[in-house]
Amino acid sequence: MTASQKNSLKTINIPIMSYRGDSIYSEKWMDEEKRKISHCISISKQTQFRAALYSTLCHVEADTIEICESLKPQVGAATFYEISFEVVLALGLTELKAYISWVESVSSHTN
Repeated sequence: MTASQKNSLKTINIPIMSYRGDSIYSEKWMDEEKRKISHCISISKQTQFRAALYSTLCHVEADTIEICESLKPQVGAATFYEISFEVVLALGLTELKAYISWVESVSSHTN
């Protein structure tokens, strides 16, 4: 995640999407569903179709104030700040747990 201002990276908020497609077909990852429908309908129709199949289930949010303090400006076409992280999903029988994981110095952290 990148931002032009360090302060805008104090909190990370990532949506977790769920599949609401036809139950007679197996569930698809978003990129697989896109390939399946891309050959038969226009781009605008694909976007509408995918929006109907996938909805936001919840959001994973992490307080990253401590990480922001150590960020150094990156230089490209403009100056920016960057936090690299992964969303980790733990699937149980009836529950979903989600974490945001990042590497700081030499150890991994989850929040």
